[in-house]
Amino acid sequence: MRRRRPQQRRADERGELVQVAQGRWRQLNVLRLRAGACRGGHLHARTEELFYVVSGRVRLEVRDGRTGRLAREEIAAGWYFIVRPGEEHRVWALQASVLAVLLSREYDPHRPDIAPRDGSTTD
Repeated sequence: MRRRRPQQRRADERGELVQVAQGRWRQLNVLRLRAGACRGGHLHARTEELFYVVSGRVRLEVRDGRTGRLAREEIAAGWYFIVRPGEEHRVWALQASVLAVLLSREYDPHRPDIAPRDGSTTD
């Protein structure tokens, strides 16, 4: 897991433009979470995900699939984090939150790259 600030911000009287990422991303999802909701509990063998917190505040839990090391971090609006292949991840909404989620591979319902780890919801 890597927590980062957006690459660039430009603001003027019209508002603000935030450049979050460039490059390899193939799919964009918008995730709206109610306060207290949890999503995840899975890992991907081949897919990398970038989660940009548009609004709200979330707690992220990531377990490295190779070492078993567990990391927890709170992420506020305006920050993003990247989950690498092999990292089991969960996101809890500490308050109502909206996240933009970029995936390095398109989701294929016939060959999903999702492996549940403990029987929890995997979407």
